[in-house]
Amino acid sequence: MSDVPANNPINITDLDVEFPVPGQDNDSQGFRDNFTVINTNNNAVKTRLEDIETNIVRKDEDVTYVQSSTNTVTIANPNVKALTKTKKNITTGTEIDFADGDYHTISLSSSNTTANTATFDITGYAYAGPYQKVILEVSSDASYTIAWSPSVTIKFSESSFWSTPVTNSSKVHIFEIWTTNGSVYFADYIGAYA
Repeated sequence: MSDVPANNPINITDLDVEFPVPGQDNDSQGFRDNFTVINTNNNAVKTRLEDIETNIVRKDEDVTYVQSSTNTVTIANPNVKALTKTKKNITTGTEIDFADGDYHTISLSSSNTTANTATFDITGYAYAGPYQKVILEVSSDASYTIAWSPSVTIKFSESSFWSTPVTNSSKVHIFEIWTTNGSVYFADYIGAYA
């Protein structure tokens, strides 16, 4: 949450709750002083409410929080029930965009391969420091070699898959790709599922 509320305190000490005093002639300055305190407090409350409207987690509509390069969104010690993650169906090209979610699926065919090779690129890692991971599910209508864009620095597990990375059209292949800096990625071939 922003620092707006801390910079707009609500003044509870300068309001004269005993003014005006009944049964006597009261100086109009007391009214003006109280009104000034009330008006300042109204502005502080307005600022706080606007901050809450911008930053609150709502239950009645979708809320998206985007981490910036200077402010991180951190949820400490959550107890999450029935957690779901975002799945991205790659329908055009072979780009794995980390900003699109945690699980990506792609079906390889002649429309997104060249010479029976699918060349994957990785984009979308925006924040230096945090660990990010994508699971990639690859299916195909034939056997294709999987390659990686030369612009991507990727290190592979010692799985024998990487020596001859070819998909088999009768199976679904699962990969795990992760990074902590967006310049070097790691890939692990999880396996083939019939």
